[in-house]
Amino acid sequence: MPIDKDLLERIQQNRYTEPCFAEPTLLLIGDDQNDPDNMLTDEDVALLAKALQHNTQIRKLELDGNNISDAGAEILAALSRECPSFESLSIIGNQITAKGAAALAKSLFKKIDLGANPIGDGVGQLALAPRLKELGADECQVTDEGARQLFNSKTLTLIDLSTNKITGSCLEGLASTNGVLERLILCQNKSLQGQYLRFLVHSKAPAYLDLTNVRIDEQGASYLAQSQSLQELILIGCFIKDPVAIALSQSRVKRMVLASNWITDRGGIALLHNPYYLYLNLRGNRALTSEFTQNALKRDYQTGENNLFTRTEEYRQALLKKPSLNTALANSNHQATNASAPSSSSSSNHENASLNGATFTPHLNGKQPKAGGKRSAEEQLTPVPDEPAQLVRTEENELQKKHRPNFLGNNNSN
Repeated sequence: MPIDKDLLERIQQNRYTEPCFAEPTLLLIGDDQNDPDNMLTDEDVALLAKALQHNTQIRKLELDGNNISDAGAEILAALSRECPSFESLSIIGNQITAKGAAALAKSLFKKIDLGANPIGDGVGQLALAPRLKELGADECQVTDEGARQLFNSKTLTLIDLSTNKITGSCLEGLASTNGVLERLILCQNKSLQGQYLRFLVHSKAPAYLDLTNVRIDEQGASYLAQSQSLQELILIGCFIKDPVAIALSQSRVKRMVLASNWITDRGGIALLHNPYYLYLNLRGNRALTSEFTQNALKRDYQTGENNLFTRTEEYRQALLKKPSLNTALANSNHQATNASAPSSSSSSNHENASLNGATFTPHLNGKQPKAGGKRSAEEQLTPVPDEPAQLVRTEENELQKKHRPNFLGNNNSN
């Protein structure tokens, strides 16, 4: 895509503006991945770099979906050293390999998004980047080895390794980090195994963990609940049913997102008993009945709508000081945890668990009820599928956008 001379002149003279961004951003995204004529090449990057050397306004470079290779990455790395005012680089969907990653490891960018580039474990070299704070490396064919190298970084506070080949064994490396990593995103790593989540229990685990579309079992949930470092846990579309929800109800995280799972009233009640949450999101769990939704706010949540519940920090602290609440929490979770398949008596005890006087008995009928309330006689004869329906749907995608950090802009976690 030959760069317009007028554009280069405007960039050089500080007359280039991109009004849709809060910060000055150079936006040159490829128009069509199937047409090389509409993509930037390394030669175009060289021309841009010359013009940008004289620009004192632009802070972000977004060059996604082009045909930039390792040579272009080397040019951009050199530009960042000559002009440290350039803080962010997004170069998603180009042709960057491990060689290009090595070049960018010598750059002075604070934020880099290299998603959908064939880098592999070469991405680990970016652990040496002296100013790098946030790194996006989703769909880069990274394994545990590359992730383990990144955990040795002395500067990275956010790492996104979604849709890679990570099993979770790399999490052991968190034990030897210096604790600077605050947010870790491992969405859609289908090979991730719950047993490796044990490394989060005593390690310097990040405060924010996103495991969207990763299958979570009871063992993994138990390890997550024991972590002393986690403050925000995102588990959207993780095939979570009541036993896993009950294990997670032991957690002390402040923000829990369990949207688009298979949680019923039984698991929902166990979660509501937890006094530690400031924010609990159960949206998209269509097996929750209308009775649950209507009665949930009686359980010490100040606001709630569509199965999303919130408290203020002051209110949470007041709850934690109530001995009766903590006793109810312990008794309820003890009963639920000991029942792998609830009998009529244990189910009754759990379903009628009271929290500060609020009692609610959901109608489960031994099945997963639909969101509208009780299952009809006809519906009770209809088998309930073992797995959630198609995970990639509009509602879930919107939740992911809402909770996942935006590398090159402001984070939206509300």
